[in-house]
Order: sequence, then structure tokens, then C-alpha cells
Amino acid sequence: MRGDPDLRAIRLGDLTALAEEIKRYCARPEAGFVRARHVSNARRRMPMEQLAGIYQKACLTRLHGVHVLLFNIGQVPEPPFHGLKTAELWRTELTPPETPPALAAPVSRWLSGRLQTSDRAESVRHSRDAFRYFLRWLAQAHPDIDAMTQLERRHVEGFMTHLHEHINARTGRPLTAWSRYTYLSPQLQFFRETSQWGWSDVPGRPLLGRSDMPKLPSALPRFIPRAELGRLMEAVEELEDPHQRAALLLLRWSGARRGEIARLTLDCLDAYPDGFPRLRIPVGKTYTERMVPLHPQAADALRELIDSAKAANAAARHDAWAQRPVRYVFMWRGKPMAVTSSTRTPWRSPAARPGSSTATAIPP
Repeated sequence: MRGDPDLRAIRLGDLTALAEEIKRYCARPEAGFVRARHVSNARRRMPMEQLAGIYQKACLTRLHGVHVLLFNIGQVPEPPFHGLKTAELWRTELTPPETPPALAAPVSRWLSGRLQTSDRAESVRHSRDAFRYFLRWLAQAHPDIDAMTQLERRHVEGFMTHLHEHINARTGRPLTAWSRYTYLSPQLQFFRETSQWGWSDVPGRPLLGRSDMPKLPSALPRFIPRAELGRLMEAVEELEDPHQRAALLLLRWSGARRGEIARLTLDCLDAYPDGFPRLRIPVGKTYTERMVPLHPQAADALRELIDSAKAANAAARHDAWAQRPVRYVFMWRGKPMAVTSSTRTPWRSPAARPGSSTATAIPP
């Protein structure tokens, strides 16, 4: 595409330009027709626009792999993101583009303020998505409202009724209590805080109360019986994937969260003065770093992964919690492994074996 045979000259701009060109080509009406000439007879019966979409996804996946490779060899300094887009683009569009300015301004100001606090960016993004859903519903149900000061309690009650009656198009069922809670919780916080701060472009009083929030079911934890735990750990020891085996052993012996295990760094393992292994759990949801004793069984499995990660020599990634580049233990082909890749998949493997009842005893 560049007309330059020197592969060492490829930079992020070239990858981004090629990604945009792929998207433009696949959006053309004849793209599906052309693609139908290159697939098997069974797939030719698929809608042409669907064939073009599958082709676009496949091309962008391969292009992402090139980005990962160039990042790890140091040729492209920008870390790779799926689709060649950074995960922070949502910050530039906190409200739907068609939202009236008097409605969008206070919401954007409140969300932007939360981004400047200790709130996690992912938490702010969930609040942003909830408000976008509410603002789109408001535009359909009450198109005459063009300012936040026009909102009244009856409008919020209508939104709560909508959430209660809405059917999820994917599952065909009503929204769960947790889904309705995630849509209403940001509004509860928004109206309460902005009324306390005396903002002039908001209703000036809380339109939601704690009693309006859906009642969430309480999950009672229970231990895994010794007999089932023994069978489970035997199955874990037989796992062929060293990442899965080490992750499950760490879950058992360290008490760390799945996300914390996925973010372990190469220097996470050391020892007490008497030589007993010790694990450093990185800063996470509690904003604290922890040091915990680690069973030698889990330490041996983790040490094997650390040696493998050092040999692979993958490039450091910026850690949002640590606010610095770090080298992770759980890496695969130059990319950090997803949390579910190392913890969720093998939970079902031992349970699928005949005579095993561990499926009911393991948390999701």
C-alpha cells in the first residue's frame, strides 16, 4: 500500500491508514459480491453484506497481529488495541451527538469531573453508557425536553417503568435487577451530587432515592467440600496449559482476584527471610498493594511462567493502576492474556469429566 519495500519503515500511521482503507472497501456495495467469489459454496448463500463484514473482521484481526509484532520488536512504540483504536476514544463523546446542549452539558461536566477523581475509568464509562441510554430514551419518550432543568420526577418514573418492561433483544427476557440497577445508579448519584453542589443547569433536587433502586439478590459464599476440592485439584494438576494451571493454583492459595492475577508482573514473587515464598499482589480495586505468603505448589507453577515470560521478552505494557510500564507474567504471543482465558475456561473442564460434581462448587 505504501509502495515502500522496506518493512522497517512501517509505523502506526501506516497501519491505521490501511485499516481505514479496509473499512472503506468493505462498505462498498460490491464488496460482498466480490467476496462471494472467494468463499466456499456453503458460505455463498450468506447475505453479501454479512460476507463483507466477516472479511473486514478477519483483515483487521490480522492487522492487529502485525501491530502486536511491531510493538514487541520496538518498531512501533504505541501499544496495540483491537481495531487499531485506543480504548480511550469514548472520552470524546460522553453523550449522544444528537442530545440538546442544555441536556448534554451538565452530564458531560459531571462525567468529566469523575474522570479527574480516583474513580476508575471503566466505572465512569459504565456511567456514561447508562446516561446515553437514558438520554436516548428521553429523546423518544419526551422529545419536547431540551434542558436538564425541565426534568421532573414523573419523567424518571417513566424511565424506571421502561426498564421494568423492556425486553432484552438478545435474551428475549426482561432486564435483570442488576441491569436496571446499573442504569439507575449513575442517575441517583448525579442528581444527589449536583443538587448539593448548587448547579444551576440541573433540577436542583434529587429525583431518585435509595428506595427506587432495584433490590439485588444477596449471594452467600460457601466453601468447597474437602472431597470435591481434592478431585478438583487433581484435575487442575492435569491441565496441559501452564497458564491455566498456575492461575487456578494462585486463586486457591493466594486469595487474589482474577484481575489481579492477570496483572502479576515479573517481579511479583520473592521469599521471606526463612525462604518461604511470598507473592506481591499489584494495586487493584482496593488501591492497595498486598504481600501474602504463597504455597510452594503455586510458587513453583508461577516461577515456571515467570521464566517463560522472561525468555519470550515481550515488551512492557502501560498499567493503568500502576501508572507505569510493566512486564506481565500472563502473556501469550506478545499480548496480555484476558482474565477469562486463564481462569474461567478450565473451571468447566474438570466438571465435565464423568463422576465429578465440582461444577456446582466453583464460583463463576
